Amino acid sequence: NLEFGLVASIDAALVGMSAYLCAESIGLKGVMIGAVRNNVVATAEILGLPRHVYCVFGMCLGWPSKVPPQKPRFEYPGVVHYDRYGNQGQSSDMPTVVDRYDSALAQHYEGQGRATTSNSWTYDVDKKFSGGIRQGLRAQLKELGFDFI
Repeated sequence: NLEFGLVASIDAALVGMSAYLCAESIGLKGVMIGAVRNNVVATAEILGLPRHVYCVFGMCLGWPSKVPPQKPRFEYPGVVHYDRYGNQGQSSDMPTVVDRYDSALAQHYEGQGRATTSNSWTYDVDKKFSGGIRQGLRAQLKELGFDFI
């Protein structure tokens, strides 16, 4: 059932977010790992998961030796819409918001000594979604017993 699959995945994400926030409140830092879905069958085998269970994400937590700079966040007009999609409630247009985020993220990456370009985020998102991400996921989930897809 698609609804149960969606609810379970959403619940797992909410639990992960809550766990991350709790960990952060005591000084831990972490990262969510979506790459565990690159091969859900192998991940399930490694973790010893029963049939009809898959790993939605991984999470790494630890005490940082130094607190890294906060990665820039997308501006609110790019993510908050009022009453309906496309109504940001301000005069900001999306191309401008995206350009500012590209610039802020490029500065952040340069500050970390990472190679980047002025349109790093836009390029990465375009590359991620134009090539078809995790194309084998449907077949792998079926192999684990899921029929909601």
